[in-house]
Amino acid sequence: MRGLPLELADAICEDLRLAAPGDLRNLREANKWWHDVTTPQLFRTLCVTSTLSSATNATNILLTPALARYIREFEFRDATADSDGNPTKQARIQDAKGRDPDIPEDAIGALIAVFALLSHAQALSSIKLVFSPLYRETGHPDEPPSPQFRAQNAIIRILSRILPIFPLRSLRIIHVLAETHPSFSNLLKITASLRTFHMDVLSQDYYQEMWPDPSWEGFWDTCMPRYLLPPASPDSPLENLTIRGQDTIGIHPRFSLAQRTYPRLSSLSLASILFDASVGTEAFIVRHAPTLRRLELERCRIPLDLDEVPADHWAAIWGRLQEVLTNVEELVVHEYNGYGEPIPGLTSKPRSWPRTSRPCEHGWMR
Repeated sequence: MRGLPLELADAICEDLRLAAPGDLRNLREANKWWHDVTTPQLFRTLCVTSTLSSATNATNILLTPALARYIREFEFRDATADSDGNPTKQARIQDAKGRDPDIPEDAIGALIAVFALLSHAQALSSIKLVFSPLYRETGHPDEPPSPQFRAQNAIIRILSRILPIFPLRSLRIIHVLAETHPSFSNLLKITASLRTFHMDVLSQDYYQEMWPDPSWEGFWDTCMPRYLLPPASPDSPLENLTIRGQDTIGIHPRFSLAQRTYPRLSSLSLASILFDASVGTEAFIVRHAPTLRRLELERCRIPLDLDEVPADHWAAIWGRLQEVLTNVEELVVHEYNGYGEPIPGLTSKPRSWPRTSRPCEHGWMR
């Protein structure tokens, strides 16, 4: 096997890394030649979950220079979530029983150590954080913050401090807590170089039924436009943009896409963002018509005035978008039934875009 061309061996290792990482680890043990060939692919992505054993293993890798130098991608995933951020089956069972998805205390300290050591991965270019989708916080002033909040806040603070040293190309944060927004103030230094930006935000008021939630408003009013959303410029490399809110955003809290243009944007995914002139959602999509290839919309609504008259109608919006988005190859519109339960999304070509609308509780949505 030593006579195998190195290019072919690298291709085999890459395929195994994506399809069968266990087989790649076994191949690494075959002999010294395969050990040397497989190591860069095997340690290209460092994954860690919210358990003590996983964090300890990641720490050992980061403290080994011969391995840390190969790390290009880092992924943290809470034990209650899958890679896409959906609750695991076991997490759903525990949640139904009213059990909070807390991170063990010993794991919190170990995770903080892992993130503090990320500076050892000098070639790091991609970070993905998947926090728990089942977060709960009592918010009572006499009770300490939950382990979930303390862990997430500590992680964000560390990343805000060390990420500016990396030429990051991809940043995905799923189920970030709006309450952590003061910790994001240093990230503007790294977002300008991003090709992929994904932000999925949880709101505490979803559980407390408080409105308005100051932390939710602070995140969208200040943190997102000032520190997180990549700056718009003719040289912006941004290609993939995902902005998702747990609750409706755009007017209360304020959030606008009106002054932003990304010349290379090819994929756009929006959730819970109002289609209103003050928010600039439709205009933002239209401005990117020449480059946009994929558009995904979920729970995007049209606001109603005091007389419950919609500012616009989806039929008119779909018609205007269909006229200009001639380069879009995939449209995904997530559908919900009358009880607010998700049903399979609609995926279509522009020529068969939907042209109907129906009312929903807080506005008008497809």
